[in-house]
Amino acid sequence: MSNLLISALKLLSMEKEDQMEYINGLFNDNDNESIEEILLEYDDAKYLIDNYKSNDMLKEMFISLDIIINEIDDNKLFYKNDLDNLLWDKARIKARDIIKCMKYAK
Repeated sequence: MSNLLISALKLLSMEKEDQMEYINGLFNDNDNESIEEILLEYDDAKYLIDNYKSNDMLKEMFISLDIIINEIDDNKLFYKNDLDNLLWDKARIKARDIIKCMKYAK
């Protein structure tokens, strides 16, 4: 398993309060409203998904996560108050599911 990919998925899967705390700690600034860093962390690790392409279930799960993230991008849900949006909830759930499956993938 790739630590970079797992870290990005863990960040995506965090509860919204933990995601806000991560962003506040990252920038040492409670006034920062942008949460794009969460998506950028995942984007930076996406190349590692290729290691799991032979697992059909994981392949489909990553495709589903990408669709959700694209919807987040399309709707410009990049701010702390957007973490309440249903799309962010879907991304959290999908990331959690992927992490569980990765534990058993070869």
